[in-house]
Amino acid sequence: MSKKISVSLILFTILITGLWIWTLVAPGKIISIGGSMSVDPIIQHLTNKYKTDRKESGNFVYSSTGSQAGINNMNNGVYKIGFISKNVPADVGDFIDDKKAYLGDKFKTADEYYQFVQENSGIHASNFAKDSLVFIYNDKDKGFENFSKLLKIEIEDKDNKGKYVASEFTHKMLDKIYNVNHPNDLMTWRELAQFILDYVIKEKIDLSKDGLSLDILQNDLLKVKNDKIIPFSTSPGSGTKSSFTEFSGVTPGTAVNIYPSNGSVFSQIKASSGAFGYVSMSYAKYLAEPSLNLKLKWMNVVNLSATAQEEKEQNPISLFVNKQLYKYKLTRNFNALFNTTLLTRDEIKEVCDFVYYFSLDDSLENEFLNEGLIRPWKSEGPK
Repeated sequence: MSKKISVSLILFTILITGLWIWTLVAPGKIISIGGSMSVDPIIQHLTNKYKTDRKESGNFVYSSTGSQAGINNMNNGVYKIGFISKNVPADVGDFIDDKKAYLGDKFKTADEYYQFVQENSGIHASNFAKDSLVFIYNDKDKGFENFSKLLKIEIEDKDNKGKYVASEFTHKMLDKIYNVNHPNDLMTWRELAQFILDYVIKEKIDLSKDGLSLDILQNDLLKVKNDKIIPFSTSPGSGTKSSFTEFSGVTPGTAVNIYPSNGSVFSQIKASSGAFGYVSMSYAKYLAEPSLNLKLKWMNVVNLSATAQEEKEQNPISLFVNKQLYKYKLTRNFNALFNTTLLTRDEIKEVCDFVYYFSLDDSLENEFLNEGLIRPWKSEGPK
């Protein structure tokens, strides 16, 4: 055999071997999805489990870029599915509500869902989870202990349509804390205590159940430090911030500390005496873990529109521990959006299978419960 032929055979063998190795190790089809940072924890669990359960399917890779980026990148075709942690905003335009279609018996199986989506071209939205919004604060060394027993979030369903908003008292309180543009104008802990005391007197609230009295509160008022409350919020464009503003009617001012994610806000409140903020249940749930010894407090929610069959006061952490968050009213929606006009037929099938999987698959119940999430397709659908 000539030297030239020998070299050619060696190169050919190397090429074939390389292709064989690449075939074994090369990743499967990558399907880009992304959006809300609040959605990130649960979707990371779900994509990993989906890859394990459905080995023949493509790899869904989630990018945590924020709700607004989720919408923009879905519209631009960058994400096959865009995820947001708020209601679908008006600027998305007309969309097909897949949860509503499922509850209306338009489809019952994954194949029927795929058929439904094919027959209804355009933007589809799936409200696949409800997350709890929890207000937390760090009043270490502020002398606020007795007033903390009365610091609660009041909500009401003004239109009797299941859309809960802040009561007048809660709106005014959050406005004083958040609608501030200069650090010198921030509310102090003593001012908050006075605000609560004035409300107690005006509404003639029964203090005995908390072991308090007007005399105790009036004596404690001057013991509360006149330190500034340090408000924290997630950034504009985030679903958490949008949900806060929609619920409270308050837009955070420039004196508010802005951080990009719930995790960052939670960490800052944990580390900062005097801090106040709101976070997703996926972080507030850590307050239920005694071993972490977190010196943070949370605010119970008082439902002014509660029926005789409903609990008027709701403790979000207790409801999480007892897996009863379906009772909690201060929630925001997790939505998955996709536009069939920007997807191939195969991509539509991949997307439909995945959306149906995380919206309805029974094997995922613990994943959602562990993140403090309720699945509306399941909880509102056929029992």
